[in-house]
Amino acid sequence: MTWIDAVRRRTPRSLFPLARTLYHRLVAPFECAAVAAADRLRHRTYDGRVLPPAALRFKVRGTPSGDVFARVGREGARQIDEALRRGGRPLGDYRSILDFGCGCGGTLPWVRDLAPRAALSGTDIDADAIAWCRAHLTDVAVSTNGALPPLPYPDASFDLVYALSVFTHLDEAPQRQWLAELRRVVAPGGACVVTLHGPETATSLSSADRQLLTDHGFVFVRTNATRGLFPDWYQNAYHQPWYVRETFAEYFDVGTYVPRGLFGHQDIVVLTRRPG
Repeated sequence: MTWIDAVRRRTPRSLFPLARTLYHRLVAPFECAAVAAADRLRHRTYDGRVLPPAALRFKVRGTPSGDVFARVGREGARQIDEALRRGGRPLGDYRSILDFGCGCGGTLPWVRDLAPRAALSGTDIDADAIAWCRAHLTDVAVSTNGALPPLPYPDASFDLVYALSVFTHLDEAPQRQWLAELRRVVAPGGACVVTLHGPETATSLSSADRQLLTDHGFVFVRTNATRGLFPDWYQNAYHQPWYVRETFAEYFDVGTYVPRGLFGHQDIVVLTRRPG
């Protein structure tokens, strides 16, 4: 159980945003320092791998725990594979794969286990995370990207792109820009796997925001909880499945849809670029 799960279970819904803010600002820095010291002392590895520093792990997992980082990365790769298999093509069949929003390599090493022959790439807005990946994930081609397109890749560069916990944090206009850009870099017939906050995860929203999600199919909620940790435009987005099938279909064919398929929390959607 991560800290956020524990907080959710023990905190009234109305107080959860405040509890999360206090944790990020007051507790997390000391927790990261303590975990980092313990890792150095024990020379710890996870699944035989040396993991990123505790502070980088915290940014992508909400906890500095190396055990959580490894478990979530391994399970995330497995769940991508499972969603793709529903469409008849397992992860290991893809030959050029981009992790869009790769952070400090939270999933890439375990994707490598399932797709050993693929050419792997990763991109992220976090220059520190990319610097760590460049130094330690030497079989992955990594780069930084901006808050908005373009990506530094030619057209049709990849037969698979996946974006875990990216569209969960973008407003409508940038989502559309990134969908168009991902369509550009995915080869015809290739796939794009994204994860989303579905309506089942919207329990902490205000009644007005829940109504907007019901009526419009999408709501973008701003919070101060992660100020200083992520850019101001990185907030929380929620989608209805019908909105995804209508809006994302302007860019891709919308295929497999797995409610709460990622860690029992985020919906997984498999998109396919139409041939031609």
